[in-house]
Amino acid sequence: GPLECCECPDCFDKHTLLHLACNHHAPPFIIRDLIEVYPLAAFKMDCMNRYPLHVAAQSGAPEIIIDILIDRNPKAAECVDWKGRTPLYLLFEDYKWKKEAFGKELKSTMLCTVKMLCESAPNSVLIEVDEVSVIEKAIELELDINLLRILQNTSQRNLKAAQKASMKEMNTAIIQRHQGKAIFNLIVGNIGKNNMKQ
Repeated sequence: GPLECCECPDCFDKHTLLHLACNHHAPPFIIRDLIEVYPLAAFKMDCMNRYPLHVAAQSGAPEIIIDILIDRNPKAAECVDWKGRTPLYLLFEDYKWKKEAFGKELKSTMLCTVKMLCESAPNSVLIEVDEVSVIEKAIELELDINLLRILQNTSQRNLKAAQKASMKEMNTAIIQRHQGKAIFNLIVGNIGKNNMKQ
């Protein structure tokens, strides 16, 4: 399409203007206009398997941009790029550079962005890259305690949900095994009765 005109210096493929706009902190009205003109842009990946949401998170885009992109393509929040990183994970990449570039406003932006990404893709908290989880990365960067609590609470909810699902599967398996035995006994019993009649 006409809006897939940014040539990538790494792969020489064409990527969307939305990726470029997210990378360079275009104002919200530009992001909205690009999505309005080319609605599929939020669903396109670049050469590193990143949706615009990944690019926005990695570049430290303000929460309003993250919100617009999640609203347009919520599934992108749980997708991983070519290195196995979700938008939540990418949010913590290059943190020192972001801190220098955005100063104090980064703290509130990150808090809001983490909340949005955790709500959209709670399982992304559990993803590890090179055996380092999102929570470990946040601790290593000495991030705000409120941000750590959001990650921790999301992680605990995930683990409880997984345990509940596991128990349900186990109970279903037990019930199916008992039903299987009951059917087997019924069949064996009927065969026995039929043999006795003959």
